[in-house]
Amino acid sequence: MCPSSDDVGHEGRARRVAKAVAEALDRTEEGWGRLHAMVIAVPTRVVGPDGDTAATQQDVIFSNFTPPDGVELMLMNNINCSAVAEYHYGAAQGRHTFAFMQVGVKIGLGLMLHGQIVQGVNGAAGEISHITFPFAPGIEPVRGGLERYIGTDALMARVQAQWPASAGQLPGNTYDLVRLASEGNRMALALVESHAADIGAVIATCVSVIDPGLVVLGGGYGASPLLQPKVEEVVKRLAFGPSPITPITLVATTTSSRGMPRLRMA
Repeated sequence: MCPSSDDVGHEGRARRVAKAVAEALDRTEEGWGRLHAMVIAVPTRVVGPDGDTAATQQDVIFSNFTPPDGVELMLMNNINCSAVAEYHYGAAQGRHTFAFMQVGVKIGLGLMLHGQIVQGVNGAAGEISHITFPFAPGIEPVRGGLERYIGTDALMARVQAQWPASAGQLPGNTYDLVRLASEGNRMALALVESHAADIGAVIATCVSVIDPGLVVLGGGYGASPLLQPKVEEVVKRLAFGPSPITPITLVATTTSSRGMPRLRMA
């Protein structure tokens, strides 16, 4: 079960988790046997029982429901779940080491290393939203600044600021922007390509650190095939070694759900 990342704050996610658990339990049938485990994907970092759960606030989700007795419970970051899904069913099949990058309102990275998801000591592996940014003489980096620049909210703010009347109707969201670009609108194409170059620079940074050999691009915006050529061009120019870029092959809204059962089986 995967609560939406659109909920506001941890309390909102807690309510979504409680609702999802109740719906899942209502759908069970007697012939299925007893429930053995639950995997809950959350859009935050997750630590193990010995980690600082107060800092992640991950235990807040239990404020609205109590796991059934005798049922194993696993919390996992939703992007890591998506990476697992692409590993078993999608674009990364046959690749035991790769990176899955999500680009939407938020950004994040799931890293598969030798067939195992890397979570890090503090559950923060792949939290690329906190890569130092901006980074230039006389400019002080801002915590989380990269996500606020690369995320689609900031992209659409730039679109609104730069869109000339001569380019036609202003796109209201990224779906409109991508549609216009695919139809050949020059302004839309220029804005998508510029943003793809920024995404490529971020991926090049990640490739320079983890050398994954393959990067799968996902997310509501990141999965657009229009991004791939420019992203790949920038990564090739800035990073060492070949790291092909490919869009996800699974439906973006279901990748987390597809990966969760595999986490339980691992």
